[in-house]
Amino acid sequence: PISVIVDVEGEDQLVFMAPEEVVGVAMIDGQVRWRHPHSNKYKNNCQGPWPAGDGLLFVSSQADAGSRTLRLTRRAGKTRVEQVARNEHTGFFYSNAIRIGDHVFGVSDSTLVAHNVRTGKDAWREPGYPGANLVHAGDRTILLDETGRLSLVTIDRKSTRLNSSPMSES
Repeated sequence: PISVIVDVEGEDQLVFMAPEEVVGVAMIDGQVRWRHPHSNKYKNNCQGPWPAGDGLLFVSSQADAGSRTLRLTRRAGKTRVEQVARNEHTGFFYSNAIRIGDHVFGVSDSTLVAHNVRTGKDAWREPGYPGANLVHAGDRTILLDETGRLSLVTIDRKSTRLNSSPMSES
């Protein structure tokens, strides 16, 4: 499982994807604080969760699981989990994704997607990037897809535009 440490209102928790759920464990004592279902037909979750600010956590996986945004809060020593957004059609699998502000950029079914974690809606979708991995620096993103195509792109998360310049041939 891929994991991340998040601060849930003053308590550090290790959050990881299990085969059929997302789990939060207190770092101080190793006790499970919460679980939330997130299952797909293959019973595997290969992407890690992404902290999205303001107590939000974005999780995604392949096939029929799609993606969801959870809000984590604590009251009287207990962590409460609330699903605030869901998208059954956008799911990131083995390719990495990057988060910039309220958007996660990644590949879902060979399509580069700008996904708003707060609303659960895709801002835009650009087909033609099978299995692409992304590296972001400054205002540029490098994509390398499974065919060997290397592209330098400028991602504009506020519009439906994606300007791409192939740097190599397949």
